[in-house]
Amino acid sequence: MSTPQPAASSSEYTDIPLTNMRRTIGLRLTEAKRDRPHYYLTVDIDMGKVLKLREVFNKALAEKDKGAKLSVNDFIVKAVGLALADVPEANTSWMGEYIRQYVFHSLKNCRIY
Repeated sequence: MSTPQPAASSSEYTDIPLTNMRRTIGLRLTEAKRDRPHYYLTVDIDMGKVLKLREVFNKALAEKDKGAKLSVNDFIVKAVGLALADVPEANTSWMGEYIRQYVFHSLKNCRIY
């Protein structure tokens, strides 16, 4: 089976045409979400090491810039960005007739403020 060619693309996204199989799977998943009982899972995460790292970074920042401070959210945003860089397929939307995969721009030169 050949890979579908993008129907449209820009610097922000690529539209991936649906094969018949993907279309059927997408419709069934949509029906399941809408019509069937479902539940959500949660996970507890030990953020102790992140909090210690944040404390170290904030002490270093305090010496350079009194107003700068890192939040726990800054670390979460960075982790999500790194995950999207590793698995860009996770950053997609079902558009009905195609799948839109959003372009993730590299974190290589990004800084957390």
